Amino acid sequence: MTRLPIRRGRGYAIYIGLGALLVLIQVSGSLNETVFINVFVPYFLMLSFGAWICYWAAKKIETHLWMFLLHTHRATIDELTGLPNRYRTLERMNDLEMSGKPWTLLVIDVDHFKQLNDTYGHLAGDAALRHIGQTLERSCPPSGFVGRYGGEEFLLVIEGSEGMAKVAEDIVQTVRHTTFEFQGERIPMTVSIGAAIAGNEPSVVVFERADAALYEAKRNGRDQVRFA
Repeated sequence: MTRLPIRRGRGYAIYIGLGALLVLIQVSGSLNETVFINVFVPYFLMLSFGAWICYWAAKKIETHLWMFLLHTHRATIDELTGLPNRYRTLERMNDLEMSGKPWTLLVIDVDHFKQLNDTYGHLAGDAALRHIGQTLERSCPPSGFVGRYGGEEFLLVIEGSEGMAKVAEDIVQTVRHTTFEFQGERIPMTVSIGAAIAGNEPSVVVFERADAALYEAKRNGRDQVRFA
């Protein structure tokens, strides 16, 4: 789609230029020299200039469209994991809050992430976050929306409130049993989850409740789910 304006502009420029040239050739032998020079030559030059302006404008439009798409992508996508970023995920929470529909929030934290970074290095940490992000994407229900909140923390926003305990438990087990390898070495990965089912309350309150439940899961040994 972004290539369409430049193709149209180039085609239009060629069409105008060829048309003007054909007219010029046709009338050059049937008019006296004065009329030809004073009327048709300026006409040909003006059409050619107009065709060039059209091409130039189409090129500018294409460049601006590419820049707009690039900035939109960077504003909503986390570059490391490819997931929606914090802004886009919080926006989704706000949308569900405004809709009045029941929804559930899972705050997901990678266990012992600092220890992994210290032991294997930051490249391993980045790879681990990508691995967790991909695992969460595969485990996300059709009504869910998963994004990276920041650091080693992810959010899963799900429309609905039924069966959420099973969804959360399945994620914990899937991460636990999905192999993560870095430079040929298998590294065990687990997550802790704090969950909250939204009531008639702002999304920020739902997040606070889920975050408190997450810390309870951490205090109780990690690799588990706690509901607020």
